[in-house]
Amino acid sequence: MTSTRILLLATVAVLCVGGQGQAYGASFGAAQALDLRVTGPLAAAVGSGGEAVVAGVRRGPGKDQVAVATRARPGGPWNNRVLGPVVTQARDVQALITRDRAVVAWAEARRDRQSVVVATGRAGGPLTLLRRVPVADAFAASPRLARLRSGAVVLAWRDGTFRARSRVRVATVDGDRFTAAPRTVGTDAALVVLAARASGAAVGWISAYRVRPGTNRPRSLLPRTMTVVALDARGAPAGRQITVGDDVGSSARLAGAPDGRLVASWMRPQQIRPYPGEDRGDAPPADAYVAPLAFTRQVFPGLRPARPVGGPSNIGAGAPSVTFQEGDRAVMAVRASMPGVGPAYDVVAAGSGAAGPWSALRLVAHLGFSRMDPVAVAPAEGDVVIVYTTLTASVGTPASWTVAASTSTGTVPLGATMASDGRGVAVASARGRVLVAWPAGDGVQIAERG
Repeated sequence: MTSTRILLLATVAVLCVGGQGQAYGASFGAAQALDLRVTGPLAAAVGSGGEAVVAGVRRGPGKDQVAVATRARPGGPWNNRVLGPVVTQARDVQALITRDRAVVAWAEARRDRQSVVVATGRAGGPLTLLRRVPVADAFAASPRLARLRSGAVVLAWRDGTFRARSRVRVATVDGDRFTAAPRTVGTDAALVVLAARASGAAVGWISAYRVRPGTNRPRSLLPRTMTVVALDARGAPAGRQITVGDDVGSSARLAGAPDGRLVASWMRPQQIRPYPGEDRGDAPPADAYVAPLAFTRQVFPGLRPARPVGGPSNIGAGAPSVTFQEGDRAVMAVRASMPGVGPAYDVVAAGSGAAGPWSALRLVAHLGFSRMDPVAVAPAEGDVVIVYTTLTASVGTPASWTVAASTSTGTVPLGATMASDGRGVAVASARGRVLVAWPAGDGVQIAERG
């Protein structure tokens, strides 16, 4: 096994799938520091005209505030603002650019109420609070944003507690108003995901944890499902609920394309087969464990069988990131580990055409101990870009991670972060532009391409 690892590390860490190897826009500009004193995870968005927004949470002892930086054009000044009053906790910050406007959403807990909050305003100018939507549990609301083709924005979130059946709620924001009262599109949700597709969008959710009644055995957890519902051009539910996965872990992703394609991805958690002595409460033997496995599945147009990603030599460690290119091509990137080697991970990638099977996995980079799941984006012009973090080993100094981007022409280091386990990085794209933001020291750094 050791020799296999050395061979992989000796391979040139270049993405070689899904593109033609073009050099167009392959390089990023120098990293730029923003005086935005927030911590990860960050949220970022960029528009086709270069307008952009970066947001995060400014934390204190029991006192959080959401802070945001926006600009109206490439190379223009960044306008830094703090949104709203100090709250007990703010989390799950999301950001979007639409019609030269910035939209930011987050969940917040205050002493007297818990809410999902939406703020909006012109990119480069001040943002104003648009609405606070009451929720039962802000700590599990997981708000998400997606831009409709019309320029309106869909907001999706979870409303409920672990002691009650939770609901998946959606609402549409157009300019500075909600177009209708929030709608319930599903129930029994633990996590919500959202993606734009065609003229509408799609919302998905993972079912809540359930335990087999009357047992505390190792195999007591019931399988969890992932469900998806299409949303029309107004953000209203259209069509039936579709169960896309029936043994899903705690993370999932949706990826949509302008032509209507939609792919769901998730991780099947580690499983335990039935084994002798289970009824007596004995611990499972080593051969009873089944390694986790990543999956992708096309949902639209037409539900296709789920595809496993990886296998015995590459065990998925997170939900794959899928992006679409012109024509019928797609590219997938996933963080994976090798059996018996760890805790250390690689980024591996594969391509697909005409909704066919993924090609053989190819090494993009060795990460070391990084828990950031890679993000793959396909600008309208140029190559697919895969962004990730790699552990920078240095004896006697605090751990840090290099933020890097790979294309078919090579790998570019963008900067360094000391964020928890290499996570907290935000990646945004629009047409030929890609923006990467990461926590660095007391502020935020960004790098751009296009």
